[in-house]
Amino acid sequence: MKKGFVLLLTMVMAFSLCACEQGLATLEKLDDVELPPLPEVTEEVTPAPEEQAPEASEAPAAEQPADYEELDLANRVCVNIGRTAYTEYDPQNGSQLILNFSYETPRVQIEGRPEAAQAINDYLAMLDETFYTGNDYGAGSSMGYNMLLELAQDNYSYAVNSGTEMSLEYSDTRSASIARVDSAVLSILYNEASYTGGAHGNYGSRGYVFDVETGARLSLEDLSGDAAALSSFLVDYMVNTVESDESYAQRIDLMELTEGAGYADVLSPLLRDGSWYLSGEGLVIFSDLYEISSYAAGPVSFTIPYAELDGVLDAKWLPQDKPGEGRFVISPMDQVEDGTVEIIDLVSDGREGESFCLRCEGTVQDVKISAGQYTDVFYETSALWYASHMSGCAVQLEARLPDGLPELMISYTSGGEPHSVLLTRGEDGGPALAENVEAVG
Repeated sequence: MKKGFVLLLTMVMAFSLCACEQGLATLEKLDDVELPPLPEVTEEVTPAPEEQAPEASEAPAAEQPADYEELDLANRVCVNIGRTAYTEYDPQNGSQLILNFSYETPRVQIEGRPEAAQAINDYLAMLDETFYTGNDYGAGSSMGYNMLLELAQDNYSYAVNSGTEMSLEYSDTRSASIARVDSAVLSILYNEASYTGGAHGNYGSRGYVFDVETGARLSLEDLSGDAAALSSFLVDYMVNTVESDESYAQRIDLMELTEGAGYADVLSPLLRDGSWYLSGEGLVIFSDLYEISSYAAGPVSFTIPYAELDGVLDAKWLPQDKPGEGRFVISPMDQVEDGTVEIIDLVSDGREGESFCLRCEGTVQDVKISAGQYTDVFYETSALWYASHMSGCAVQLEARLPDGLPELMISYTSGGEPHSVLLTRGEDGGPALAENVEAVG
């Protein structure tokens, strides 16, 4: 057997046994490096049209809050999630799927701060390039598409030549979700799942938190003027949680510790880049698969509420109140009147459909557009778009208008409370937004 294949096989075995240590290596802050061009991708999104407005016949705008003029609505952050996917079939006759490889890419816009947005997008492009090529640009490495394809082809050849019944489909997929986005923070969580043979696949997550003002990636030390005090507080919080909650204690493995060691020795290594992020509820710290628990127990995570972090984190990183009230209305794009509403982005569900104007009346926060499946509730399968807030503006939404159950959901915060509406077909056959629909089947 060729030396090269032996080396590749050895790397895969290490990958499976070490819980995807290669593909999920923690990425440190990136120095200036020259990256090769990203792989060519057929873009599903087309440039947004000129500013347009819904017809005046639509429902009247929601009443603005009394303090509307005082709201800080500058520096709106929008994140559009794109997806790149590759499928490969067997080299013998091209009928057997042997590889699924895909990754999602957040594309960031920050109103009034193009340099910060560019810095974040450059960093995210580096993460894509690392995931696709497997190369180390000074911030870690990954398995990479070419290596995984060669392994999948070798796996197929071995199964055919030996007559062994085994799984023939390898995969490596990475999805992106926005854990928090506002005028201070953009917090992104990447989730990766891979399968390269064996009894089960591997999975894991990495968190990336950015300063919206500068575009810089944040470390834990950046969150407090007293980094040592913050570290001590976080370790103590996790230890107290484990000691007071038996469900945590049952999952964490202390068998490998030296005599006299305790939970602090197990948990303090989690305070590293990639193993934390800021969510809407608090600071989340999590382990890798196998790191402090079994595969069956899964990664262990802790959420420290912001109420507990007041006075521990610098005030800049604590979420602010979300004033303002509003709602969404929708109409066909060809029925809007030019030049009377701001179109801030184009959002597509990736399928051939129709074009709509999704307009915000009033002011809303934490906007999210998701694709999914609906039975008695909506089950999200992918997140398409996020915005820190919207006020009197709109997005052009390209989607299929369902004949049956909804396939898209718009969620947001209004008046400090969460809301969601579903894209449906109205009684007149046109687009409509409903809080719920009658399930069938």
